[in-house]
Amino acid sequence: VDVRLRPDGGKGLLVSGFAGFAEYQRERAWTWERQALVRARPVAGDPELRARFAELRGERLRAGGDAGGLRDDVRSMRERWRHELDRSDAGCFDLKQGAGGLVDLEFLLQYLVLAHAPRHPELTGATRTRELLVLCARAGLFDDVMVASLASAHEALLAAGLDCTLDLRARRLPRNPAMADAAAAIRAGAAQHGLELPD
Repeated sequence: VDVRLRPDGGKGLLVSGFAGFAEYQRERAWTWERQALVRARPVAGDPELRARFAELRGERLRAGGDAGGLRDDVRSMRERWRHELDRSDAGCFDLKQGAGGLVDLEFLLQYLVLAHAPRHPELTGATRTRELLVLCARAGLFDDVMVASLASAHEALLAAGLDCTLDLRARRLPRNPAMADAAAAIRAGAAQHGLELPD
């Protein structure tokens, strides 16, 4: 558990009560913390608390806000991550953090949920990439061709990353046409929504 990610960061309580967590999410949460809610799901615990969390999650994802500010926040955070974490170079592609990698797809889907859930609340009904792609298609945010392209890119990058994990290798591979095609598909999906992500 990375305790720096709790509400109020390093100066916050190690464990927050639900009321404190809800107040933080409603009053002080940053865009990246709302992005994290897109993937958040309870995996254990009291059923009533899990239901309350699901209700709060949906509320915060449907909250809306300034679309331009949201786009700028998502781009800025992605640029920061890319600068700090991308291990790509001229010969190798970082499957997770590289331009057009898995994190770019995650940021795109998180942006779409935050930007469009006020009008399409069904977008809050999934937490996994493939399911989110289907919901984005149903909401008219992608056509079937783009969804198939993004799903294929996700599958290719994820499979390559799992192979690296099983072999105890870093998730960096020599640049090749398959990786280039996957990255191009993800970048095209982002560009379609005005979310040109940094190189």
